[in-house]
This record gives sequence, C-alpha cells and structure tokens, in this order.
Amino acid sequence: MKIVYIILFFSLLFTQSIYLDNNTDLYSNSDERISLKYPLYSAIIPGLGQYQLYKETKLFNHKIRALSFFAIETLSIGFNLSFREQHVNEKGLYKKFANNNWDFVNWISSYNDFHGTPYENIWMDPNGSYTQIGESSHFVQFLYDGEMKRTTDDDFLEIYSTLLNDIENGLDVYEEYSISVIKDQHFYENIGKYNEFFSGWSDADTNNIIIE
Repeated sequence: MKIVYIILFFSLLFTQSIYLDNNTDLYSNSDERISLKYPLYSAIIPGLGQYQLYKETKLFNHKIRALSFFAIETLSIGFNLSFREQHVNEKGLYKKFANNNWDFVNWISSYNDFHGTPYENIWMDPNGSYTQIGESSHFVQFLYDGEMKRTTDDDFLEIYSTLLNDIENGLDVYEEYSISVIKDQHFYENIGKYNEFFSGWSDADTNNIIIE
C-alpha cells in the first residue's frame, strides 16, 4: 500500500508543477501556473487533473501524463492486491503447518531432551547457563483450568512439574486441565523463531538441529 501513496504524492507534485505551453493562453490574465483544482482532481482519480488540462488546452503531453498516471496507479493497486493475497495464503499455510506439527504437550515433555547433548549451547543464556523452560522473555499463552497463563508466569514451573509428571504417567493433560493454547500472532512468531520452543515440533531431535 505504501507504493500507492508514493505514486499519488508524485502525481500531485507533478500536476501542480506543470506549466502551460508558452503559446497557450488558458486564462485571460498572464498567470500561467496551473490552478489548484487540477491536483485536487488527481487526488480523487490519478491522472484526472492532467486529463482536464488536456481537454482545455488540447496539449497532447497532458493526455500522455493522464494515461501514464492512471496506468501506474492501476498497476500498483493490482500488484498490491496480488501480493496481499499471496501474503494471506502463505500465512495460512504456515499456521496450518504449525497447528499440525507443534504441540504444547510435546514441548513440555521434550524440553530437556537436549540438555547434556553437544547442542545444549543453543539453549545457553549470555552468562553460559542453560535456559530452563519458562525462563525466557518469550512465552506461550494458554488456558489452564479456566485461568489464563503464560509460560513466563511465576507459577509456571509448578504447573510444568505437574504436567510433566502427569504426561509421564500417561495422563491426557489437555482434557485433565482443560488446556487450550492461545494461537495468536505472538504464538506463531515465537514457536517458529526462538530456540526454546524447538522441542515442541514433531521433528524435534538432534538430527534436525541446524546451526548457522
């Protein structure tokens, strides 16, 4: 959408700065500067101001400008709509992939699987300490027994211990504690961007760690 405003700005700028041909007397006085009404026309429809000038002066260059500005504006809107549709489609595909391949319970049960492996440094903080679950500033938000919780809350470690124990005992913690993950923009960004959420993915193992 930004490109549309840029084109509109230059359209107004060029329209206001155009001077009539020296041999054309559009007004009865000697002032040859274009009237402000033409930029206003172009503010409504790009190229309309230039086309009005063409109708009044019959100067072909005004017609060329009118068609050019209108064509550029039409193309920019078309590209904008096309890229917007692609963006929506790609976002939908990523969300679908994340919903099918990232699991909160898997994240809980597998978080410490990489502690003690050659890759544990990926989970180290700047002080060289292993980042425990919930210690990062990034979080997953979820409903737990009807209460809204974040994995960065002070009581999350207690919840984590309870869930981990029940998962190891084969309990369906989703049903037991009415867990529902809040899948908003932050959720999708966090699980795809930050290392501490890696263990929630279905292919989370040492064979799928790529260090760049």
